[in-house]
Amino acid sequence: DLPSFLGYSLAFLGNLGSHHDQEEAILFPRLSPKVPAIADRHKEHEILHGYMDTFKAWLEGVRDGKETWDVAKFEALLKPVKETVIPHVTAEEQNIFPETLKGTGFTQEEAK
Repeated sequence: DLPSFLGYSLAFLGNLGSHHDQEEAILFPRLSPKVPAIADRHKEHEILHGYMDTFKAWLEGVRDGKETWDVAKFEALLKPVKETVIPHVTAEEQNIFPETLKGTGFTQEEAK
């Protein structure tokens, strides 16, 4: 049913946003001095959050009765999120794999 689907969609966006907030607060500051590509991941977060904020506002509007449900609009708002997050995750994983970090000079102590 629509209310459950809207709740699921909002929970997904909330979890993704929280995940990024934790990366920005904890992981990226530690990695960025030795992994310059982290700056690109940060920029992607900013772009992605713009799309997510627009999507979230519309979903909340539908949930609250201020907007009308429209599957085409849902798909249109999801598209830039999907098209940004998939390559972002692929690139991010390459930046934080242990094999990549070994080549940066990170010590085991720094990785803790």
